Amino acid sequence: TTTTTTSPTITATIKPLLRGQVAWFKPDKGYGFITPDQRSYPDIFVHHSDFIGETEDQVLVEGDVVQFKIDENEEGKPRATFVRIIAEPPQGQGQGQPKRKVIVNGSQQSISVVVTN
Repeated sequence: TTTTTTSPTITATIKPLLRGQVAWFKPDKGYGFITPDQRSYPDIFVHHSDFIGETEDQVLVEGDVVQFKIDENEEGKPRATFVRIIAEPPQGQGQGQPKRKVIVNGSQQSISVVVTN
């Protein structure tokens, strides 16, 4: 639900945070799609420029659980913004042990993501 608040000088639209899983992400292109937990939404486009916090210097891997807001791009299509990883892929999801790329001092490095219960 979107809430609009109006005061004599300020009008603000507050969008809720949503959760979902990364359906796929192409690190070389910097984009992919998120499947929201709320099935009333279609898969949502995500671009690496919309990552925040610790997620800002990372790439997403299939199955990551993320938190995000939905905004619109210049053409009015839905786009995930304020994206951050809140959990690694569930065990058994994805292909083998996914690699997460992290940018350290301007260069990309890969780390293994090990999922345990």
